[in-house]
Amino acid sequence: MALKAIVGLVGIILVLGFLGVVVWKLPEIPLIVVILIGVAMMLYEYWEQLQVKEEEGDGS
Repeated sequence: MALKAIVGLVGIILVLGFLGVVVWKLPEIPLIVVILIGVAMMLYEYWEQLQVKEEEGDGS
């Protein structure tokens, strides 16, 4: 469980770093909005996956 959480955080940090460079080089409002929506969806999915794993662990 902890390994998946750490690897997920590393992935999120790498994606944010990559997208940060894109926003830095191309500061267009529509692009920033689309990236923010994508990042919000990514973070929500990560949070949901952590909750599902915790619930499965509690039932054992």
